[in-house]
Amino acid sequence: MKKIAVVYAVLSFVVVAAFGQVNSGLLTTLSAVAGMRDRFPVEKLYLQLDKPYYSLGDTLRFKAWLLNGDFLKPSLKSGLLYVELADATNKVVKRITIRLSSGVGIGDIALAGKNIPQGAYTLRAYSNWMKNFGDDYIFKKSLYFSSINGNSTLVKTNFKLENGSDKDKVIANLRFTGLNGRPVQQKPMLVIGTD
Repeated sequence: MKKIAVVYAVLSFVVVAAFGQVNSGLLTTLSAVAGMRDRFPVEKLYLQLDKPYYSLGDTLRFKAWLLNGDFLKPSLKSGLLYVELADATNKVVKRITIRLSSGVGIGDIALAGKNIPQGAYTLRAYSNWMKNFGDDYIFKKSLYFSSINGNSTLVKTNFKLENGSDKDKVIANLRFTGLNGRPVQQKPMLVIGTD
């Protein structure tokens, strides 16, 4: 019985010592991760636009929130935000700088001038610190700016879902008219989807 008690005591000591080393190793790792997070915080950016669609001559207005990515609290790391408007060839046609106060900033971009013709654009926003972590951390939104003139086209849509035996089918009826209500005929059109 005495031998069993000694073996049990030795095994208990070994188990406690092993778990103690695992816990100290885990604590060391967690401490190192927390230190890296404090020295190199990740920033997350969100831009809220005033409307989903824009025409040339409009003003694109936005509010920006720059947050600490770990805690989703205002980031105090960066004080400036860079906002760019790039065309379909990725050429920056407009760049502005926004001052942030407690991680929040507001700004606007006038959609006028010869540098901004009708077409597809990408709105990008980032802080200088965010560029250290690659393009995945930069805010991006696809936009299309249309011109309003006498040649503008209105689209009336009607969708119908038909349940089939193998697959469901959606039937879409699209009616294209000018601003005067007359049907548009034999006019080339470009349809662009957005996110």
